[in-house]
Amino acid sequence: MKIYFRFLVVIIIALAGCGSTSNASVFKPAPINVDTTTEPKVVIPPADTVKKQAAKKRTLKDMGALQISILLPFNITAGEYKMPDVIADYYEGILLGLDSLKHMGLDVVVNVYDTKDDSATVKRITWKEELAKSDVIIGPTFKKGHAQLLQYVKPRNIALISPFSNANMWTDSNHCALYCTPDEKSEAAVLAKTIKEKYPKANILLFNDDTKEDKDFLWRFKLAAKELGLSGWKDITYKAEWDITPHLKTGDSAVNVIVAPTNNVRIAMQLLTQLKNPENNNILFVKDSWLNFDNINYQTYQLWQQNNLHVLTHFFVDDTDQGVINFKHKYKQKYGAMPGNFAFRGFDHIMSVGQAYYKGEALTLAESIDSLEYKGLHNNFKFRFNGKAMENQAVNVIRFVDYRFIKVK
Repeated sequence: MKIYFRFLVVIIIALAGCGSTSNASVFKPAPINVDTTTEPKVVIPPADTVKKQAAKKRTLKDMGALQISILLPFNITAGEYKMPDVIADYYEGILLGLDSLKHMGLDVVVNVYDTKDDSATVKRITWKEELAKSDVIIGPTFKKGHAQLLQYVKPRNIALISPFSNANMWTDSNHCALYCTPDEKSEAAVLAKTIKEKYPKANILLFNDDTKEDKDFLWRFKLAAKELGLSGWKDITYKAEWDITPHLKTGDSAVNVIVAPTNNVRIAMQLLTQLKNPENNNILFVKDSWLNFDNINYQTYQLWQQNNLHVLTHFFVDDTDQGVINFKHKYKQKYGAMPGNFAFRGFDHIMSVGQAYYKGEALTLAESIDSLEYKGLHNNFKFRFNGKAMENQAVNVIRFVDYRFIKVK
């Protein structure tokens, strides 16, 4: 069977000014000038009418063209324009994902719009007739524009992917809203499940730095732990002259699980220093902010290794994974450089959408993605409705072993 792959790029030129970065990627589009000065009369059909129209639409298995609209801040001016590095990285990952969907045999139509991080521009984009035909919209990347599109997609049953935010940031009680970044509730749930499965009889110490953020996270952990039948933990709050060592159990069979969600580098390093006794069997769980602390050195790595450091993170790329190796090779071959973090995100976001479309059994992409899972390069994707929106509830747990991180199965 002949495979068709249509990649239609439509660049909307807005009147807003452009932005640039000194080390930005340069791209020369062939823009199509469209008259968007007059707002059309848009009539949103009532919910029952939308339902009837959806019932007539082909199922995803019929393999009609997957309609993707991408709304990102490219900041176009006349002639050349410069994308911010993060957006360029992300968009190039998307393009590689589209190549992969082509090889899967998917017929894809892609419309690309420049939002300029401007809500007026986003509004003009919603006047475009082809936007209403989308199966999925990716973007925009700012709060007000996202809020506008939440209202747009809901009556039309269009999946709206927020690429860089979690559901705690922008909530709307909308099944069409998909958030790629898991929130703290999902992190706490994965943490509780990991401890329950691997260290159910451990001495559990919940360390907080006396901030609301720490206490809120540990409260979510306790709720998740109680649902799993886990109990018996001890709360420790950072105070002047505090010391965690009296709370540690010693002995050959003793295991201390220490949960420390603090983002305070000084307190984190003080905690590590107090855990320097090599005779204790400690398992330390932290957030990925620990990976970005300043002044991490060999002594820090030794303490990580000694205390079996585990990190909760939504982004982890295993350089030994064959899929990651292949992606890096293709990216360098196409763009002449190694991919940044956001290139992996762009690729995975497009591929998770394509997989849901390819395997979907529901009438719309938003409905189909609710029951599927996709194993990505930087994280897995398991979108589930959390009461307000569709949230990716997959979280990586990585462990520092032999002075490198590996993913905990």
